[in-house]
Amino acid sequence: MEHTIPIGTLVEVSSLEENFNGIRLFVTAHRYDADGTPLYSLGIKGETEISRMFHGHPVECLRIIQ
Repeated sequence: MEHTIPIGTLVEVSSLEENFNGIRLFVTAHRYDADGTPLYSLGIKGETEISRMFHGHPVECLRIIQ
C-alpha cells in the first residue's frame, strides 16, 4: 500500500483519543506498520527532531486541510 497524503500537507486529526481531536499538524514523515499499513508522523512544519513528532496515525484519522 502507498501513502496518499504527501509530506508537508496540513491535516486535522480525528482520533479516538480526545486529546488529539481537532489538532492541526503537518505530515512530517511516512512510516509503515508491521503489517505494511501506511502510517503518518505529524508535527510542526519544518521540524526535524523526531522526539517532537506524533507517530502512527492511519489515513482514516486524518483530514486534509486546503
